Amino acid sequence: MHKFLRICTVLIISTFVISMLTSITSIFLYSEANAQLFSDRRHINLVQDVPIAIAEDNVYVAWWSNKSGNNEVMFRASNDNGTTFGEKINLSNTTDSESEDVEIQASRNSVYVTWWERNQTTNDPVMRISTDGGKTFGPLLKASMNGTIFSSIEDNFDNLADNVYTTQRKDNSIFDLQQNVTMSAGNEMTYVDVTNDGSIVASTSSSDNETLIFNGTNGELIKKIKVGDTPKGVKITPDKKYIFVANELSGSVSIISLKDLKVIKEIEVGPIPHNIVFSPDGKKAYLTIQGGDKIIVIDTTSFEKINELPVSKGPHNLDITSDGKLLFVSNAASSDVAVINTTSNQILKKIPVSMGHHGIDVSPDDKRVYVAGIGSNRVNVIDAEKQEPIKDIIVGKGPHGIRTSSDGKTLFVDITNANKIIVIDTDELKVTKQIPTGNMPFWLAVSGNN
Repeated sequence: MHKFLRICTVLIISTFVISMLTSITSIFLYSEANAQLFSDRRHINLVQDVPIAIAEDNVYVAWWSNKSGNNEVMFRASNDNGTTFGEKINLSNTTDSESEDVEIQASRNSVYVTWWERNQTTNDPVMRISTDGGKTFGPLLKASMNGTIFSSIEDNFDNLADNVYTTQRKDNSIFDLQQNVTMSAGNEMTYVDVTNDGSIVASTSSSDNETLIFNGTNGELIKKIKVGDTPKGVKITPDKKYIFVANELSGSVSIISLKDLKVIKEIEVGPIPHNIVFSPDGKKAYLTIQGGDKIIVIDTTSFEKINELPVSKGPHNLDITSDGKLLFVSNAASSDVAVINTTSNQILKKIPVSMGHHGIDVSPDDKRVYVAGIGSNRVNVIDAEKQEPIKDIIVGKGPHGIRTSSDGKTLFVDITNANKIIVIDTDELKVTKQIPTGNMPFWLAVSGNN
């Protein structure tokens, strides 16, 4: 009898999920009246099967989608018997192969999704595993030739010298690459920063209007602090005394004391402030005002505005050279990078880049500027001294967060549309690795390259 009821449940949830995912109206109808299994039965004509796994109250579904032009493996999870489902997750993270024959198994919170990855030269079974009920998945695993052993196709970072963090915007979390752990955070985590010594991590929840402060050593949450409306850019001062937060819809900057763990001042700066960078000596804060096409300069001792610098349309993100002499500003509306002399406060040049908005990073040796355009599929590499583009690197759709390692040898790039981080060798300017992440990796922070 129990086995019979279990079969009924599977069929009910299966047909519910199929109709939900494919918008097909022909379904199996179910009735508990008089112990009859179905009140009516109708056939569903599908172009594919939808594998389903059930473990206690959890329902997991996986299928392939070809909306992007490639067959990609998609996944959704429910923890309430299929009444509601979480966000769709792309598990395949590939642009050069096809994914087919998806299968799924589950036991409690462990979920195993397997499929065949096919391209012009290979045809391999692969797998990804979740141990937290489908919230996050480990790296892509590839079968050996005998089909009995799976091994990671991504290199691990056991010897990663820097603390590297990315916000996972649609997973409401932060991923710590060095420890390979996910830190639960707030809703819609957008920007993140870490001190050069890795001791403090700060991140913004744009939905909750909060800045979250973490202990960088153990990942523990220290405090959530209310700030202005829709906080985005967050930056810790070099002396670790304050955190500056750009509040987009408030048109303000919140200044948090790390000693008192509270907002000590809010400065009105203009429409749509977005991100912040400090001069190397920490005496000045440069802030993009996206709605005003300018940069605001703030004295970090008096917390007063001391200057305004006009730039191109829609200044978004920015970075500064280690000597503080040059400021590079990515402009989302005009798709260029403005180079500003911080002594004369004059624009020296505007360099065309890919479609924005853009993440931007100046290498630690000040020789290059890396720009990621979320409206494109590439990273623009600029010669910082000549102020000229030297190469474009194809990385995948929607690159945004971008940061070099403290030694400048490695470049990390968030790929928002593919749920992965691309790793680039900066000597060869070639992609060397890809690291699976949670849903929508958005912004990166690296200790030693604050």
